[in-house]
Amino acid sequence: MTAPTGEPRPVPASADRALAVVAAAGLLGALDRTALAAVVESLRAELWLTDARLGALAAVTVLASLLATPALERLAARRPLSRLLALGVAVSSAATILSAAARGPLTLLAARMVAGLGRSADTTVAPALARDALARPGAGGARRWSPLAAIVAGAALGYVLGGAVSRALGWRAALVAAGVPGLLVAAACLRLRAPAPAPAGRTPVPAAGALAEAARDLRADRARLLAVLGRIAATFAAAGMAFWTPAFLERTRGVPRVVAAIQCGVIVLMAALSGTFAGGLAVDRLRPRLRQADLWVAGVAALAAAPLALVAFVAWRPGVYLVALVLALLLVFAAARPASAAIAAAIPPAERAGAAALAALAARLLAEAPAPALVGLVSDRTSLGRALAVIVPAALLLAGAAWTSAAWRGERAAPAPPAPRA
Repeated sequence: MTAPTGEPRPVPASADRALAVVAAAGLLGALDRTALAAVVESLRAELWLTDARLGALAAVTVLASLLATPALERLAARRPLSRLLALGVAVSSAATILSAAARGPLTLLAARMVAGLGRSADTTVAPALARDALARPGAGGARRWSPLAAIVAGAALGYVLGGAVSRALGWRAALVAAGVPGLLVAAACLRLRAPAPAPAGRTPVPAAGALAEAARDLRADRARLLAVLGRIAATFAAAGMAFWTPAFLERTRGVPRVVAAIQCGVIVLMAALSGTFAGGLAVDRLRPRLRQADLWVAGVAALAAAPLALVAFVAWRPGVYLVALVLALLLVFAAARPASAAIAAAIPPAERAGAAALAALAARLLAEAPAPALVGLVSDRTSLGRALAVIVPAALLLAGAAWTSAAWRGERAAPAPPAPRA
């Protein structure tokens, strides 16, 4: 029976399953990263790791993922996306489990590198599979939130799982617990129906040529370049906080490990839900009066988050630094979605895929990879509290300055002429 005319058609079961599997893969990727962050202090004590080496564990995972991306781009053009995602999730999960057997920094680093190679499927194959499912008739707008919600839930769950299992059974058991669910998701990926082949002349993921063209366009557009630089700076601050906050609470504030992990999980969940809603609401209120409402909201939120982050890392009273940490992360999340929307709105639809891929690549290469390593390097020379108190607020100030400057340029620029009527 078909749906009545004018009503949206129901999403096919295969599309629902594809979106659920993609969301699960994103959840597990975030869980893996935050579970590792929750056991940083255990790794430091048992394996005699410096903070610089601990930060390198996070950096090498991201860099290995970027190195595997070109090969996955070629394979995605002629192989079923569901099988590639299954392979990536299985490799990453197996490497996370095997990292529990590490006896020194080199074996742990090698395991994290292999995990990063598998995680490259999360950023290349999974979005392509999600786009395929969302493009099918009846895919509702609410389902577009499922991957983002899954990543936030995975990050919160990773902190709690890593801290609780590490406290009860040790960090090795925590890494095993973080890796086992991925094997189940990989099996679910294999059961997905293979999508239809990509149209002639297109690949499911942006190719290198599209990235190069997007880079040339970016250099020619100063406002868009500032918006992307703001995203890189904000990602730098968020990556540093995500990896080091549990260790900061445990090492410098004396919070018990499981309590610190639970606090981080709850803070991330609260800040993500509240910040995303508040950012969207602020944009909706300002859009009738400001053409660059997205960038203004993102810039002001980042500038306001900077002093709050400073208070969070220098205050000693729990009632002060916890509230400051919640508010700082809330503002970071409030800025994230408007900034991404502003960058996408400034790009013609035909160029949007390549430009979005370039912005994501720049954020991962220049922010997500080096941020934990730089904080660790500075921490070895000073202290973890000082490293976070300097680096995170500075990155947020830079993000706010870039976004507000881009908004100012956009407001002063002449509006585009209306398109001619047919």
